[in-house]
Amino acid sequence: MRIENVGKDILKERGNIVTILRNWRIVFFSIAGISLLIGGVGIFSVLKISISERLFDIGLRKSMGATDGEISCSSSSSRSRCRLSAQGSDFWEA
Repeated sequence: MRIENVGKDILKERGNIVTILRNWRIVFFSIAGISLLIGGVGIFSVLKISISERLFDIGLRKSMGATDGEISCSSSSSRSRCRLSAQGSDFWEA
C-alpha cells in the first residue's frame, strides 16, 4: 500500500488556480480599461461637437446684433425647455 502526499498535490493545484485567476483578472481589467477609454473618447467628441455648434450659434447671433443678455436668456431658456420636456416625457411614460 502506497501513501501519497496529497497536501503537496493540493498546494500545486492551488498555485495553478491562482495563476489562472491572475491571468483572467488581467484580461478582464484590460477589457474594462479599453472600454472606459473608448467611452471617454465618445463623450469628448459629443461635447466638442455640442460646444462648436453653440459657439457658431452665439457668433451668428452676435453678428446679427444680439446683446449678451439676449444670448444668455435664449440659451438658458432653451436648456430649460429641453429639461422640462425630458421630465414631462418621463412623467407621462411612467
